[in-house]
Amino acid sequence: MNILNLEINLWKKLMKNKYYRFIHNHINNLYHYDEIIRKQYYPRSTENYNENEQIEKSNEMIRRPFWNVIVPGLISCLYSFGLIVYLIWPDIVYVHPFFLIVPYMYPANIRIYCSTMSLIWAVNYIFQVFYGLSTDLRHYQFLHVLHLNKSNGRGLDQENLRRLRLFRDRVFSFERLTCSSIGFTAWSAISFAVIQQRLWEHSILWLFFWSAIFMPWCLYVSSGYFQFSAFILTVNYYLILKQKSLQRKMHRFYLRLIRGNRKSFQGRYFEFVRLNKAFVELQKEIVFNSIQLVRFLSILFISFSVALTYLECVLFLAWMPILYVNVYLIIYVAHLISLSALIQYGSKIEYLNRNFLRFNRKCLCNEHHFFNNKYLLKQESVTSTMLECPVGMMLLDGSVITGRTQFALMINISTFFYLICRRIA
Repeated sequence: MNILNLEINLWKKLMKNKYYRFIHNHINNLYHYDEIIRKQYYPRSTENYNENEQIEKSNEMIRRPFWNVIVPGLISCLYSFGLIVYLIWPDIVYVHPFFLIVPYMYPANIRIYCSTMSLIWAVNYIFQVFYGLSTDLRHYQFLHVLHLNKSNGRGLDQENLRRLRLFRDRVFSFERLTCSSIGFTAWSAISFAVIQQRLWEHSILWLFFWSAIFMPWCLYVSSGYFQFSAFILTVNYYLILKQKSLQRKMHRFYLRLIRGNRKSFQGRYFEFVRLNKAFVELQKEIVFNSIQLVRFLSILFISFSVALTYLECVLFLAWMPILYVNVYLIIYVAHLISLSALIQYGSKIEYLNRNFLRFNRKCLCNEHHFFNNKYLLKQESVTSTMLECPVGMMLLDGSVITGRTQFALMINISTFFYLICRRIA
C-alpha cells in the first residue's frame, strides 16, 4: 500500500468527523457546493443517473456561500491589497506598520519577487471564487464524479467505473498532499523570516493580524489551483473512458464489416446508426461539461502560464534562502504537473473524437454502395465539419485544447520569460 492509499483511507475516516469536514469544505469549496446541492436542492440527486439529470436541466440559482466562498475571497482580497500597495509604493512601509508587515514577512533581497508571486496566486483565487464559481445550479452537474456507484455510473461498465474511482481518489489525494506540503513549507519559511527580522518589534498587533490572514490564505490559494485542476482532470478522465468504450465498439464493428457477409447489411446498418447516435450524445455531454468547466479552465491556463514563467525566473535568476527555494520548487513542480495533465487529458478528448470520425469515414467508404448518395453526402459533410471544428474542452476564447496547445503555451511562456528576465537578473 503506497502513501496515496494511506492518505485516502485516513481522509475518508477524517471526513466522518463534522469538525474536520467543516474545515476541509471551507478550504475546498466545491465539496461544500456538493453538500449544499445534496441537502437543499436535490437530496437524492446522486443516487441514480435519472435523478442526477435533474441538475443538468435545472434553472435554479445557487448563491455563493458566505463562509466557504465570500470570506476566503475577501481574505485573499485583503492580502492582495497589502501586496499591491507595497509593489506600487514601496516607501509606504515607513508610513504605518499595517503596510510594513506583509512585505517584511519575506527576506529583503527577494521581497519584491515573493510579493509579486504571492499576488499572482491571490488574483487567481479571487477570479476563481468570484467569477469561476457560477450561480447557476446546472453548472455544478460535474460534481457527480464525487458519487460514483453502480446506479450512478453514467453509462460506464464496472471495470471502467473502478478505474474512474481509483483515478479520482488518487488525483484528489495528490491535491491534498500538495496543498499540505505547500502550506507547511510556506509557514516554515515565513516563521523563519519573522524571527530573523524580529517583526514583533514593529507592531505585535499587526504581526498577529497578518499572520492570522497568511495562514489560511496559503491553503486558499493552493486550493484555487489544485482543487479545480483535480475536478477538471477527473471529469476529463470520465469522458475519455466513455470515448474509449465507444471507440472499441466502433473498431469491432469495422472489423466485422470488412470480414462479414455482405448479405447481412440491414443489421449492420442499424448498428452503424446506433453507434453514431451514441457518438452524438457523447458529444453533447462533452460540450455540456466543457461549458461547466470553461471558466475554471481558462483562469487556470492563464494563471499557470504566468506563475510558471515567473517561478522559472525567480528560481534560476535570483538568489534565495534554501527554505524559499524548497517552497518555490514544490510549487513549480506542482504547477508544471497540473498544467501538463490538463493539456494532456484535454487534448486526448479531441484526439479520440477525431479517431472515431476516421473510423466512421472508413465504414462509409467500405460499404458506400449500400448507402444512398443523399445519406453519404450528409454523413461526409458532418464528418468533415467535425474534423475541421473538433469538439473538446474549450477555453473562454472558443479555442479547443488539442495537441498543439502545448506548443502554443510554450511559446507564450518563453516570450513572457524573455520580457521579464532582465528585470529579475
